[in-house]
Amino acid sequence: MIPLRLAQELTYQLEEAHEDERLARALASIPIFLVLCKGVDRWDMLHDWQRLSKRGIEPEAYYRISLESLPDDSSLIPDALVRLNDFFETRGAYVLSEELLNTLLAWAIEREDLTRELEAHRGLGILDTRSGNFDSALLHLQHSASLAESLGDQLSLSMAYGNMGVIYKHQGRNTEAMEYQSRNHAIAEPIGHKRGVASAKGNMGLIHFTQGRYADAMIGHRHQLAIAESLGDKQLIAGATGNIGLVHMDLGEYADAMSCYERMLALNESLGNTRGVMLAVGSMGIVHIHQGRYAQSMEHFERQFSLSQKLGDRSGMVVSTGNIGFVLTELGKYHEAVVSFNSAIAMSHEFGFRFGLVTWHEGIARALILLAEKGRLHSKEDTDEDCKAILIEARQNAEECLRLSEELGNHESIFKSKVLLARITAEEGNSNIAIEQFENMLKVATESKHITELHFWQWKVNGNDLNRQEALAGYLSLAKHVHLFEYQQRIAELKGQRIPKSADDL
Repeated sequence: MIPLRLAQELTYQLEEAHEDERLARALASIPIFLVLCKGVDRWDMLHDWQRLSKRGIEPEAYYRISLESLPDDSSLIPDALVRLNDFFETRGAYVLSEELLNTLLAWAIEREDLTRELEAHRGLGILDTRSGNFDSALLHLQHSASLAESLGDQLSLSMAYGNMGVIYKHQGRNTEAMEYQSRNHAIAEPIGHKRGVASAKGNMGLIHFTQGRYADAMIGHRHQLAIAESLGDKQLIAGATGNIGLVHMDLGEYADAMSCYERMLALNESLGNTRGVMLAVGSMGIVHIHQGRYAQSMEHFERQFSLSQKLGDRSGMVVSTGNIGFVLTELGKYHEAVVSFNSAIAMSHEFGFRFGLVTWHEGIARALILLAEKGRLHSKEDTDEDCKAILIEARQNAEECLRLSEELGNHESIFKSKVLLARITAEEGNSNIAIEQFENMLKVATESKHITELHFWQWKVNGNDLNRQEALAGYLSLAKHVHLFEYQQRIAELKGQRIPKSADDL
């Protein structure tokens, strides 16, 4: 086995000698040889990848050659597949990850290796979750849980339950999500799996967060942070800190949110975790956009894209591209926003990021509705045909958003899609039909924020003072507990006051 020190010395000598071909082969094979001794972790491998990429070398081919060169009966194969999948998944190369995991699954089934089969199903379940393929993800994770039970593997069973809980949360099935995170916690705590307990507490916090129970969410995230700090796990600390920042941001506590994301950023920078840095930078950009600070948000999203591009992390690239679309929408650059959203959609299709497709189609529909409301196209008066074409495209995107939301079970996006469709109907000149659509949604709405929003849009269509009063009372009540900047804008509009453009105007 090659000692890590000698391996590093060899690669640096090759680099200095500009022996690019030999350097690539060395870097591709060294992780395989060091798999079992765990001499290289994912961040070392990412560093190697960046070294190759900077020299204009495509590393993927060399890693494949290294893997394929191992004998079929080599005991290194499953570990190499797992480690390389971990690496590819970290940088957002989902297609390669899926290929590696399916290879591992076939290898395990052929040899009746239930442990490796469990591992492959778990990996595929996590990968499908990140891609938004929730039905497939659940099947893989259920298989993983079944194998864990048969093997008496409590740790893997805990992980399977936790991952299934994450899917149920994404689908809006919060009761089942909480049940499975509770199962995760109930197994992890007695076996002393502190990271599992931290994960369960953090995920419970996220479920509370999606339901607007911010105090309960904060309790879960602070518990997660306390465990992470007791373990001295900087990566886990960064994740928990980011979750706390998410609650502060939704409450409109922007200074506290930014403080959390700055700590998250510093921790990831100290780890050399470029992907963590990317996520922190993106979150900081979202704080700025919530405050109407569009220049700062654009700066952060562009940096997020640049970091993602360096990593080859397509998930980061697509999210930052979509986020730039939202900034452009707020700046009134609707055509540019649509271009950005369409680029995000194309990338999402490329690697199966279905969950993101919902957001980008929603973004296009909203941008086009705003364009139609302004009644201008490239700063010129629109013809009726121009507006009609704009609204046809808006409707197509809103309908696609609704279709995907229903398919994924994303209840919040289902609501947003239906609101967008009713607004489009109003813009098309069918105000009575739009009002009826809002009324039908009001009959089944249960959340106060949804009821308030529906009264707001009814007022925007019909000018009815009763709807205005209901919307104003609703937003004033919501603003007492959740200090969202958007609520302040709506309150000002309903009062007939100047609408603030940023938090600085309040």
